[in-house]
Amino acid sequence: MTMKTGRVCNFNPINFVDTRQYGKETIKKAMEIFEDVSLIQCYDLLARCLCRETDISNDDFRGLADSLFDNYSRTFQGRSGRQINFLRGNVLHDYGTDLFCLTDCANPNIDFAGGLIVTNTPTAEQLNIPENSRVKVSGSGYAIVKGDPKAINHITGKGNNLFVHLKNAFLQAQAEAQIDVIREFQNRNLLLEAYTCYPPIPIALLLVTGLVGNINDIHDFLKHNEITVTGGMNIARAPWNNPALNGLIEVTQRLVQGNRQYGMVHGNGGIGEAQGITVLEKCFGIT
Repeated sequence: MTMKTGRVCNFNPINFVDTRQYGKETIKKAMEIFEDVSLIQCYDLLARCLCRETDISNDDFRGLADSLFDNYSRTFQGRSGRQINFLRGNVLHDYGTDLFCLTDCANPNIDFAGGLIVTNTPTAEQLNIPENSRVKVSGSGYAIVKGDPKAINHITGKGNNLFVHLKNAFLQAQAEAQIDVIREFQNRNLLLEAYTCYPPIPIALLLVTGLVGNINDIHDFLKHNEITVTGGMNIARAPWNNPALNGLIEVTQRLVQGNRQYGMVHGNGGIGEAQGITVLEKCFGIT
């Protein structure tokens, strides 16, 4: 379908380059953003700063991580028909944190198949892409702050102004799409694919978008709502270097095949300093 800015997504399965050709050490090095601080340690700093700004304890945070994992698990089991026979995994003490478990930090070295053609309406017509496989890119927002483990508070924000850059990206995408994301989600008319690699980021997404009123509402929200379409990066897995693309592919495919009108895909970069939101819209078959 077409979009207000003329962009069209079309689901088109293709094969991506086999990540095994890079080798484990090359991939590991690519994930090392800072010389003296590991990603896990940065995630730990981010989590502790978020706990401080939302006035929750470390145990409260661990409970939220459990609820997120349960949410991903239910979605994965419902979509795949496969049972989850494991918990969150071992606490990553050896990596410098007691807040994160093995499944919280998902950067799997895996391959995936899928692709999108992003174009405008005239080009889609010229390529003879069927209307019933087109999805409109209705809105998109992106914001970035300095990613520095020595200044994590610049990423998390303070008090009632948490993750301001994520909020700005969301508001920009929502305004461009000209919809009320919260209302469409509550009406079961919007699919959500949150970035789930480590718990502070989906927690922040729920808070700054207004999907929950405060951090104490998250447990109940997660019991009754799916925040991914697949089970997230942690369980359903995602490519080590392109989870946002994988999310866009999955949501586009489900919009084409299902009865929801909208989808929202959340992307994260670095240790939380880069945030992106894309709103997709199904235009065909709407009555």
